[in-house]
Order: sequence, then structure tokens, then C-alpha cells
Amino acid sequence: MTDRVRLIFAVTTFSVLEPVTVRAANRMAADCGDDEECIVSTVFETHRALIRYAWEQDGVDVYRSWKVSVREGVGDCDCMVIANNAILSVLGFPVGVACVRQAGVQDHIWSLVWIPRGSTSRRTIALDLAAPNAPVGWEEPASAYTGRKNYRYDAHEWIAWCRRYYNGMRPESAVEDILRTAPTIRPM
Repeated sequence: MTDRVRLIFAVTTFSVLEPVTVRAANRMAADCGDDEECIVSTVFETHRALIRYAWEQDGVDVYRSWKVSVREGVGDCDCMVIANNAILSVLGFPVGVACVRQAGVQDHIWSLVWIPRGSTSRRTIALDLAAPNAPVGWEEPASAYTGRKNYRYDAHEWIAWCRRYYNGMRPESAVEDILRTAPTIRPM
């Protein structure tokens, strides 16, 4: 699970550094002003409209950037997390992921965002686009899974890593190279 989260955080970082992601984030937030709940809801609903949820093909995890998920219009829960977290990170929100083990099916992951920005007393909001018609804030009931772990995405650390190892550009290298160089993570 940890390697999966590290790959998601790496692709989130590559997405954050793409100018198209920055432009899209600013467009999504434009009508909300300083209303953080409006921004989070707009990002969530925009991605629900643009990216259709689909299971992985042949059980193979694919980690698409924000731009690729939107262009293809489809993604699994990993792609949905990358999309939400990339846009919200660009807008200055602290984000992370919740990872769970589900009996009889594959593991599941969804986005977490903390509001208000810049406050020490924050509220956690779940963003699970894989659940059809689930509203902002909905989470899988605890009875549906075991072994939940939350991880926080440290945008500054990951961007520094990307610039150090990849000169700020998405690598063409193998997953093993990303995992060899990427920052370590710990559950919250």
C-alpha cells in the first residue's frame, strides 16, 4: 500500500507542475472567491463530470496525471485521487489520502482535504469519486473495510524531490526508479 501511495503522490506532483493543471485549478476556483467549501465542492463535482470511474483493466494499477485522466475521461480510484489532490494542491489546500483494505475486493483509496487553509484547527473532508452519487464528505462505512491508513501529501517535499531528480518534468523512467528516489511516507 505504501508504494502505491508514493506513486500516487509522485504523479500528483507531476500534475501540479503542469501549467495546464494550474490553469484548470484557477478556472475551477474562480466563481467561489474565498469560500473554501465551494472550491472543494466545485473541484469534486467538476471531476465527477469529466472523469468516469472504471475498474482497472486486468487488475493492473495505472497512475494517470490530471491531464491524461481528463483527456481520456476515465480513471480508477487512484486517478481520481490524483485529479482531486493535484487541483486542490495547486489552490493551496492541504491534501492526503485514506487507504483501506476491503474484504473480497481490491483495496480502495480516496482523497482527503483539510479546511480552512492556514488554520491549526481544520476539518477533514473526504472526496470519494469512485462511489456513485456520493456527496462531498461521504466515506466508506468503517464496517466495509479493515486497516485504514491516512497519509498526508507534503507538496513542498514532493515538488523539491521532483525538481531534484527529474528537473521538474515527468520522467519516462520505470516505476522502480520513482520508488527508489521518492520520499518516504508514514501514516498519520
